[in-house]
Amino acid sequence: MSFFPTVIHTTFTSFSGEIEVLEVEGRRRLVVGHLVQSVNKDYPGIWEKVWGQLLNFPYPLKSNPTVLILGLGGGTVAHLANRKFLPSKIMAVEIDPSIIEIARKFFALAEIKNLEVANRDAFDFIKDDLAERWDLVVVDIYAGQSFPFEALRPEFYRNLKEKLNLSGIISINRIFHDDQKSERQEFTRLLMDVFGKVSEKFIESPVPTKNYLYYAQKL
Repeated sequence: MSFFPTVIHTTFTSFSGEIEVLEVEGRRRLVVGHLVQSVNKDYPGIWEKVWGQLLNFPYPLKSNPTVLILGLGGGTVAHLANRKFLPSKIMAVEIDPSIIEIARKFFALAEIKNLEVANRDAFDFIKDDLAERWDLVVVDIYAGQSFPFEALRPEFYRNLKEKLNLSGIISINRIFHDDQKSERQEFTRLLMDVFGKVSEKFIESPVPTKNYLYYAQKL
C-alpha cells in the first residue's frame, strides 16, 4: 500500500491557478498554489487543524446560528460548522466555479442539507445591501498563498460588522511568516479599530509560516 498521495484531479483556473485534489488512504486534500486549502471532513486531527480552530472561538454562539463562510474551498469549515453548531442556515460564498464543482464531486458537499452556495466575489457579496444578518461569519479567502488586497481595507470589516447580528462572531484565517511581526500587528490594529476587542491564536507548526486566527464579537 502506498503512503504517497495520488493526484485524483487537477485543473488550472484564472481565479485560483493550479488546483489539485490529492488522496492517500482515503484522506483527501485540496491543494491550490501548493497550499493545502481543505481536507475531507473526517481527516485525522481535523479539530486541531486550522479548519476546526476557526470554529473554536472564545465567545458564546447562539443556538442553531446562521453561518456565512467566505471562501468555500472543499467545504471543510462548512462540514465542521454543520456538525458542531447545527446551524439553521449556512451560506458559502466562492468566486471560483471550479472550486465549487470540486467540493461537490470530491468532498461530499451534498451531505450538508442546509447549505447554500453562492458563486460570487466575496467583496461584492458583502457590499450588497442585503437584509440578511449572520450569527457567525468565517473569513478564509486565500487563493493559494495570496490574501486579497481588498481584505486589508477597514471598509471590508466595517461592512462585515454590519452583517453580523448583535453578539455575532467573526473568525478570520491569516497566514504570516515569523518575520512578519509588524504586518501581524498592523492587521490586529485594523480589526481592533472596527471591533474594539480581538483575540488571536496561531496554529503550531515546525515551519516559519503559520496560520494566525482572529476572533471578534459584535457588542
